[in-house]
Amino acid sequence: MHALYPNGLQSVILRVKIRDATSILDAGLTGLTSASAGLIISTICDNEAAPTVYTQAGGTIEAVGTLGTYAAPTATKCRFKLVDNTNHPGLYELHFADARFAVGSAKELHITITGPAALNIVQEDYTVQLAAVPANLVQILGTALTETAGQIAAAFKKFFNIATPAATMDHGILVDTVTTYTGNTPQTGDVFPLASTEIADIIAAVVVLQADLDDLQARLPAALEAGRMAAALPDVDGVAFSAFMEAILAVLFGEAVPVGSTVEFKKRDGTTTRVTITYGAAPGERTASVLA
Repeated sequence: MHALYPNGLQSVILRVKIRDATSILDAGLTGLTSASAGLIISTICDNEAAPTVYTQAGGTIEAVGTLGTYAAPTATKCRFKLVDNTNHPGLYELHFADARFAVGSAKELHITITGPAALNIVQEDYTVQLAAVPANLVQILGTALTETAGQIAAAFKKFFNIATPAATMDHGILVDTVTTYTGNTPQTGDVFPLASTEIADIIAAVVVLQADLDDLQARLPAALEAGRMAAALPDVDGVAFSAFMEAILAVLFGEAVPVGSTVEFKKRDGTTTRVTITYGAAPGERTASVLA
């Protein structure tokens, strides 16, 4: 078995296969426990001169408490337990002290499980590669990032040009504080104040607009009907469309008021001119202007 972990990784759980020496099919060996007589588990890193050995005889192999949950072994000991005789025969779980995965400059940790012939263990070495991790993280603008929040904060401050970063950090998140803001008066709440005269003007305009819309809606059916009828009648000028428009204007804005060569249509107040139609010299020649 080969595995890869960073050098210094903690709470490592290893699961290794132990094979049965009596099986012609190279089957997994079942039934081993931390109390199996003669069981030996030896570990050594590539840069160590002597191994760290755990033996049943020396009482330095203890049982795993809960499979899949790392529990630091008692000092000078390791943990060992069968995973599943039925579904994973020969698969065992190992827990070593964190120090075995944190040997300085080590690149590999070798594990060998052996025992007397009576245990029927096929000797096999298991190798865990230990990847080197720099003491400092990569540098940002020349500032080395290490595990301390202060140094990380200083590096990010320099990188993001933050003048005064927060004194503390939460998971590497920098929070700067705005203490003074000038130039505008910040708005609070969801209401932007208006002068009383502005509000009154808006209300008056809305009232007038609503009245005009209501009046137009009431007059429109009659205007359309009058226009339809006028368009169906002969027009002395030969321009039926002009008669159609005049009929609509008459209904919408009241009776037409002739003024010289023009006809004015008044607003609802009967005084203010809304539309002026000017008749030209030629038959059917008309121009119209709409006033505010």
